[in-house]
Amino acid sequence: MGLPATVSVKINLSGGASFGNPFILNTSQLGFAELASSIPVIVDVSTSTLNISTRRQRNILQDNYEAGQATIKIVDPNGDWNPQNTASPYYGLLQPL
Repeated sequence: MGLPATVSVKINLSGGASFGNPFILNTSQLGFAELASSIPVIVDVSTSTLNISTRRQRNILQDNYEAGQATIKIVDPNGDWNPQNTASPYYGLLQPL
């Protein structure tokens, strides 16, 4: 990989996997290309990213890898990422902490 690397940071605000209503034989119909009832909200914050740090661990005694951690700091001059800002385009999609 050549340096400098191009970093892309995207935040998924969909709230996790969703699969809509279950399909039951002889009672339901699944529409064409329909797997979920909600459209995922993915926001690219690459241009607002200030710092990225990652940490990963390997436990030598148990010979396994443990969960890693990533911290991403973004610049937010308008308060768009404040869950209490009702003027934010992401209001209702964010939760405190």
